[in-house]
Amino acid sequence: MNYRLLGPLLKFNGQSDTNKWNVSVLIFYNGNKPQLICTESSNIITMKHIGVMYEYDIYRANLCIEMENSTHSKRVSYWFTFDVHSKYEIIVPGIKETPRFFFFTCNGFHSKKDSKHYGGIDKLWKQLNSIHQQNILSHLLIGGGDQIYCDEIWNIPELKNWKKKEKFIEHEAVRKAYWKLYIKHFCGQKNIGFRNTLSSIPYIFQWDDHDIFDGWGSYEDKSLQESSTFQGIFKIAKFYYLLFQHHLLPDECHFDKPLHNFYQINDIAFIGLDTRTERSPTMILSDESYNQIDELIKTNLTNQNLKYLFVIIPVPLIYSDLTILKKLSDNLLFKNLSIIQDKFGKVLYQDDLVDQWTNENHEEERKKLIHFLIHISHQYNTRIVILTGDIHSCGLGSISSTKQINFNNDQNGIYQIISSPISNSPMMNILNIVVNSMFHESNLNSILKIEMVKLRDDKYFVNERNFCSFENDKIRLYLEFGNIFITTLNTINK
Repeated sequence: MNYRLLGPLLKFNGQSDTNKWNVSVLIFYNGNKPQLICTESSNIITMKHIGVMYEYDIYRANLCIEMENSTHSKRVSYWFTFDVHSKYEIIVPGIKETPRFFFFTCNGFHSKKDSKHYGGIDKLWKQLNSIHQQNILSHLLIGGGDQIYCDEIWNIPELKNWKKKEKFIEHEAVRKAYWKLYIKHFCGQKNIGFRNTLSSIPYIFQWDDHDIFDGWGSYEDKSLQESSTFQGIFKIAKFYYLLFQHHLLPDECHFDKPLHNFYQINDIAFIGLDTRTERSPTMILSDESYNQIDELIKTNLTNQNLKYLFVIIPVPLIYSDLTILKKLSDNLLFKNLSIIQDKFGKVLYQDDLVDQWTNENHEEERKKLIHFLIHISHQYNTRIVILTGDIHSCGLGSISSTKQINFNNDQNGIYQIISSPISNSPMMNILNIVVNSMFHESNLNSILKIEMVKLRDDKYFVNERNFCSFENDKIRLYLEFGNIFITTLNTINK
């Protein structure tokens, strides 16, 4: 064959008022203008040319699929006219059906050594695909951050010896490096399981720091965060994030603003919070963002019988208070030990401690967000379920009223599902012991209490690679070595 295809990548574009299931199809292609065929349409779809990226043309098309008025899903196939033998299948829910989905985070590695140790990212993706095909037939794939690890960007020759006072001039080298990282990760021959998932389950993604580079927004040195190099890299990272993960070009959105996204499908809805664009060591979301999120829900939520609102927040709201570790990392002794310093001369993992909502700099905003979510729950009479990751362990937590015994009747009740990592190394055992020992069930105030479930070996946080599914009100956490933790979500009694 004298053509070359990268993709396809499927992004969910929402359910229309007329009950159409809208899916964006993105490909990178060498060849004549591609056409798309779908079993749901008698028409051949000519894909729209939206740009050129190095040796590839970028094409996009929208599949608009009729949802059946039933409680059952249907299978829909699509393929390209230049390769009629390669057919792809997606599952479309019925109008009266509660959608099913997979959720994952942390899909990459900090180092090539870790990648080699685990044989790449694909082991759990093949397991997820098998469960999808044999059992669940998932409608959606939800990514809660770190869909790709772009930390390698600092290893290119143009950035390897960068000093923070230097002006950023390596735009083209950085652009090409991000392009190569994305193509290798999303469309690479070694990532068959991940690649197959992206072509068969439409996704909703929200980013975290590694989609930019490790620690973005949580470096306490302002001269780093505000440097022309950090800011220049961020803009390039966001360009590729928008293209690959949202199928958008910069002029199709407010490029300089956070990209929060909302989707309602039948009796559930998702809202993804962009907690990176505005992030600093002292703030995660601006007041403008809270207003924008509120408006997104108000404008787009049409079902008055919504069972669940799944809120994608990349870093957990319910977690151990690691303030003592942060203070320890601030100790001058540690700052002067080069063996535990990162490439910027900062204490290793200090940015991860600053990232946490339980960090003392973010504690007030954490309370603000919790009360904001409870207000949403009251306003729309729906159960809030937080989908989160980041910490390289899985866990199940909740926020509830201190005086309410029956969770079903608790308007303040919020679930939190932590699923992390699907590919990266789990949290080190010694750190996992520390983190578990530092979590304490507590009262946020006189009205609200915070709790977590002990999953295994008396642990709240289990450090084993994992991913999550939602089906028939049940959350399942699939662990790498066979354990499955199951919890049943309770809706609010209407």
